[in-house]
Amino acid sequence: MFRIARVGRVFALVATSAVLCSPAEAALDACNKTSEHIYVAVAHTSDQGWVSLGWWTIDPKSCVTMVGGNLQYRYYYVYAESETQTWDGDHTFCIQDAKFEIVGGDDCEARGYETVGFFEHDIGGNTDYTVLITP
Repeated sequence: MFRIARVGRVFALVATSAVLCSPAEAALDACNKTSEHIYVAVAHTSDQGWVSLGWWTIDPKSCVTMVGGNLQYRYYYVYAESETQTWDGDHTFCIQDAKFEIVGGDDCEARGYETVGFFEHDIGGNTDYTVLITP
């Protein structure tokens, strides 16, 4: 299972930091600074419109790459949850319990998906960016 059921809603800050790396290392990474397993989804615009993708499981004190290569878009949106916390924001996209790649961010329920809020990350033209998920 890629995702766990939410026990409750806890709003927490997702801190971000831009990191300058060589082109071979360029990516959108998420790092788990908590003591829990975190499940993460990302959304961004694409040639087909909005797309949301998930799930990545991040072990405590570990990182994963969600989007490899030079980042093409200025804005990326991230949603994360654990057994006890949810890191969500104001920009809504579609998710589902199993691994997913969903094109379009509207009418989620009508298409059989769930709508959740993602945090916006303005990467400001960086080709490499790291999202830090903190307790």
